Amino acid sequence: MGHSEMDIADWGAVMAPPECVSMRREKVCPLENTVEGTHIRFKPSEPKEKTKTWLVENKYGEGVLGAIQWFGRWRKYAFFPFPDTVFEQVCMREISAFIESETVKHNAVARERRAKR
Repeated sequence: MGHSEMDIADWGAVMAPPECVSMRREKVCPLENTVEGTHIRFKPSEPKEKTKTWLVENKYGEGVLGAIQWFGRWRKYAFFPFPDTVFEQVCMREISAFIESETVKHNAVARERRAKR
């Protein structure tokens, strides 16, 4: 059984849903496909045909900080921060690692698709 947005917000700022699995410094929450870092979370948005989009949120209820989307010219995922947002080194490392990981996954799927042709 999944959790509504209201339930998740009621858990408080630092608690992750009980279904989350810790992976190093990140928690993967399979029900929502949300990845939680130290101070931020990566929440999937509506996927496009071939690529995904994630909203980067502050875990402490201070809103959306930016989005991670495919950037075609670079052929990789990139972070698009919203105006007037500030990030420290831990968040920047986690955003960078997330982008790198998702780009590797995307490229592996793309290679598989090309190999099947």
